[in-house]
Amino acid sequence: NGLAQLYVNTNRPELIQSIAVNFAHRLSVFSKPRLAKVTKGLVDYVAKVPGSEQLQIKLCLWLVDWCVQEKRTYLKHRMELKLAGLYLEVGEPDKGMKIIEPILVEVRKADDKLLLVELYLLESKINYKVRNYAKAKASLTASRANANNVYCQPGIIAEIDLVSGILYAQDQDYKTSYSYFYEALEPLM
Repeated sequence: NGLAQLYVNTNRPELIQSIAVNFAHRLSVFSKPRLAKVTKGLVDYVAKVPGSEQLQIKLCLWLVDWCVQEKRTYLKHRMELKLAGLYLEVGEPDKGMKIIEPILVEVRKADDKLLLVELYLLESKINYKVRNYAKAKASLTASRANANNVYCQPGIIAEIDLVSGILYAQDQDYKTSYSYFYEALEPLM
């Protein structure tokens, strides 16, 4: 952590990626939950550097390949979720959608409700970005339905409410939109 923070402070995120690549053979000694925390932490450190989206994409792609080789399915799904979000962020929503669709099938079979909530939420955002509002609403409804079946952190619920407000504003239903925006801000008060 200290080394990664040093690289962030000196604005050298590419060295954080080298940590993962050079020590890949040692990553497999971690337990699965610890490994998920370590790798997510590395990506999060790279994300602290402004303008590092392309490097984050490269790191996520490398981690997805590593997860496939090491048969770390849960971590692979998490990295693919992050990768799809990055593609949305850099303006390539089609690539993000191509990543999400197969993951949804796998995660539905595994019945990981929390990951489904996040996947459907991201799918809704991507569909909104490509102006497919009907699918955006359907994905958001699926996200909210899964969120009702599992504990979600307040930030995720707030994000669902925020996207709901945006979609209702798109339909010019401003009263409902305002209500969702208010609900999204409530955890911050």
